[in-house]
Amino acid sequence: MASTQADARINGVPSADVPYKRLETVQDFKDLIDGIDHVLLDCDGVIWLENQLIGHARLAIEYFRKHRIGVAFVSNNATATRKAYQEKFKNLGINVHVDHVYTSGSASAYYLKETLLPALPEHQRHVYVIGQSALEEELAAQGLTWHGGTDPEDLRPMPPQDFSDITPKPEIGVVLASFDMHFNYKKMSKAFNYLSHNEGCVLLLSNDDLQVPLHGGSTAAGEGAIAASLKLAAKGDIIVAGKPNQPLLDTVLQRMEFDRSRTLMIGDRLETDVTFGNNGNVKTLLVLSGSSKEEDIHKTGVRPHYVCQSLGQIADMLEQAHKEIYSESGASDHPLNQTA
Repeated sequence: MASTQADARINGVPSADVPYKRLETVQDFKDLIDGIDHVLLDCDGVIWLENQLIGHARLAIEYFRKHRIGVAFVSNNATATRKAYQEKFKNLGINVHVDHVYTSGSASAYYLKETLLPALPEHQRHVYVIGQSALEEELAAQGLTWHGGTDPEDLRPMPPQDFSDITPKPEIGVVLASFDMHFNYKKMSKAFNYLSHNEGCVLLLSNDDLQVPLHGGSTAAGEGAIAASLKLAAKGDIIVAGKPNQPLLDTVLQRMEFDRSRTLMIGDRLETDVTFGNNGNVKTLLVLSGSSKEEDIHKTGVRPHYVCQSLGQIADMLEQAHKEIYSESGASDHPLNQTA
């Protein structure tokens, strides 16, 4: 059933009973682009899956740039630094400035330094980390120190029924948890202990995505699944640094100097990307190339402003529009061949 553009909004957010706009015609895509000056792009499930580009995603990014649409990349993946993202983009044929990349790992480190640690008692400003080396690099870039992380001691298995490694550390005031492919019982138990017994110990999550999309429709457990056991122990605050939380969006808009009213968030997940944009009063476009499917909109009640098949479909449809325009005019100077 085709949907129409909704006029009714609650604080700029599509309400649960209001339809979204499914982008299908060339005119639909022209109208979309005419209404924006800036784009925020999720990466996994939008630009690539694992290490493979999705369709014509690169052409869409090129289109945005050639038509002076500002682009920033916002990812909930804390397993890669911004520099690593820059290198991955380069390997996929896309040049990206490192300052245009924002990850949940960099957001976590910045929030930890600027907001969370200064608010804690001086004797409780130590941090226990569950995460990989990329998160540690972001912490180091902020001049922070930590316990855990990739410490070989935390990778060593505990002997059966031997809990001697689980000891008090009252100085731990924050458990920072991120995606960790070496997550194990020892790490979980240490964090569980600190959260349960250190008064006011804060659980800071880089993100709480439940799953990681894989090729062929498969999924792997995401940080949200890892963090589930830690949430049971938390007696203090639970804070999520990445999408869909607003500090990350506010930081991106401020640093990129994007006009909120002329910004579009493009993502593949309703609960993170779309909610992220909706709550921040920017327009939202769900692409169906990653985690969420169109039927999930009705199941979750999370409404994007727009839906289309993929990021590449934007490039394909606008390319078609330009061919029609330049064919009718007889002009040979095609906009997509111009240099920004």
